Amino acid sequence: MNILLVSPIITREFDSGKYILKALSELGHFVSIWDYRLEPNKKDFPKCDLTIVNKGEGIDVDSLPGLKALWYPDYPIPEKEVTSKYDKVFIASKVESEFQWLPGAYDYHVHLPLPVKKTVETLYIGSNTTERKRKFIEEIDPDIVVGNGWSGVRRSYYPMYGLSFSMVVNTAEIAIDVHSTEIGVNRKLFELIPCVFTLVDRVTGVEEILGRVADKVCFDTPEECNELIDYYLDNEEERQLVWVAEKEAIFPYTYENQVEKILEEMW
Repeated sequence: MNILLVSPIITREFDSGKYILKALSELGHFVSIWDYRLEPNKKDFPKCDLTIVNKGEGIDVDSLPGLKALWYPDYPIPEKEVTSKYDKVFIASKVESEFQWLPGAYDYHVHLPLPVKKTVETLYIGSNTTERKRKFIEEIDPDIVVGNGWSGVRRSYYPMYGLSFSMVVNTAEIAIDVHSTEIGVNRKLFELIPCVFTLVDRVTGVEEILGRVADKVCFDTPEECNELIDYYLDNEEERQLVWVAEKEAIFPYTYENQVEKILEEMW
């Protein structure tokens, strides 16, 4: 199938487009690319059976060739005047909606355990984007915080993506995932768990994804997170067993599988 992928590709801090491209190629499709942030005024597109848009803020949807699918990673969802221009809309946030819930994914060649030394007990990776997130992270106080906007937080580092993300995450005994809002689940959860045992705030959709293991790794408050950290640091064998269950829960959420769901729905 000839597919046009509309997504940031060059933009370092938004790397999901690279993983979608890789998945489509591995599934045997011919893919053309439009990085709309790099070439915002592009209009001449090749003839394609399908266009898949990843995020796509501000683009002219009507100019896109073939059937049109939007996979929107953020919340809130775009206004109806935008979504109505697509044949199908897939959203990563689990909200009451006419659209299909399609959570994020991980790339098993990138997000995986690596043979690096564990140097810290706890780590958070992500940008300081909301008051909710800032409050959680300040009270949990991880040993390392990686991402934009954390000046003043002890041991904070610049953002990391791709293999650099996996390298730094693998240096921790426990990773912590905190969402910007209670509407989830973010893509990062799927990227963290293959690398390291992960604790996550209990947001909408996380229990459906993690299943029975959610009760062992989810927290509602920073205080609960710190209690779980203390418990699992003192009980390594149990931590490893729970991590196995976490990995089993998110195993199906590869980019190939999620992209294939889009293709099945479109055809």
